[in-house]
Amino acid sequence: MTTPTCFGQYQSGQAADVRACDVCRSFGLCHQETQHMAMRKQLASSAAPALLDTAARHLRDRAATYDKPEGERSMSRTVAMFNAATGRDLTEVEGWFLLQCLKDVRFFQNPTTPHRDSLEDCIAYAALKAEAALK
Repeated sequence: MTTPTCFGQYQSGQAADVRACDVCRSFGLCHQETQHMAMRKQLASSAAPALLDTAARHLRDRAATYDKPEGERSMSRTVAMFNAATGRDLTEVEGWFLLQCLKDVRFFQNPTTPHRDSLEDCIAYAALKAEAALK
């Protein structure tokens, strides 16, 4: 049996044809080596640069769908509506932060099986919050 390149060293599993590397075992997994490559791909797509790229892609896609051609985002209008309805004085930056909080609450309700899109959205909201703060 050939041992593919891995994040860690393979260690024998319970069956002769089953092995798990240190990384896979840290995720509580034990699988055949043919499945190991899929796990490596999933872990690589969860690396910070890949998550940033995905969040940026979401921003571009949603901008094309929802934003005005001149680049206006919807949060300033959203907080204006919220403020009119509640008598509050929420800022655009605080609106993006509120959405980050929503995504984090959803994550911490079940951190062992996170919804990837919520985590990616939280990253995108951080960028939008920074954009609004730096205007």
